[in-house]
Amino acid sequence: FHKSISDFIVGAQETGVVDAGAENGFEGLYEGYKILQSVNAGTAVAQGFEFSYQQQFRFLPGLLKTLRLSANFSVTNAHGDFGTVGAYRGNGEIAGFIPRTGNLALSWDYKKFGVSMSYNYTSLNIRSYNGTAPSRNQYLAPRDLINLNLRYQLPRNLTLNFGVANLFNEPQRYFRGVPDQLETFLINGTTITAGLEGRF
Repeated sequence: FHKSISDFIVGAQETGVVDAGAENGFEGLYEGYKILQSVNAGTAVAQGFEFSYQQQFRFLPGLLKTLRLSANFSVTNAHGDFGTVGAYRGNGEIAGFIPRTGNLALSWDYKKFGVSMSYNYTSLNIRSYNGTAPSRNQYLAPRDLINLNLRYQLPRNLTLNFGVANLFNEPQRYFRGVPDQLETFLINGTTITAGLEGRF
């Protein structure tokens, strides 16, 4: 795939200085302060490829013949400028693009019972780009998520579902500039859901 993007949104760009006087838009306060805003600036290109694979293991013996596997892995290379000379950024430096992602799902059914497990991987990626101070760029550290789902077929087209999201309570780790400069350590927790689904 290949995408060309124009007027890319960039945050924390200096767009002016607060004027003096009561009509400066800040009730006469903050004279001389720099004004920082998000602006449309320059262009960006995103290109890469994705691998995808699906398999039903009907050739396996006994209970294993209902196993199903699906997997995909994508690599994205993003680069571009931000309307400023010398501000060209390469892969891994453009906010909103994750260089590498992967998903793996395995499911199995036996009569009225079913179980599935999924795995999601996201590589290190930039979340906020600071054009005036690169050391303030915000990054999200690599993350691995595992989810589990159980289901049981009840009479009258009813299905009982039980799911566990983020099985191992994987946190989100944000840092500024370098990995040692931790900004946020966010524990989202493990989410357990149960439900009854009906088809009529």
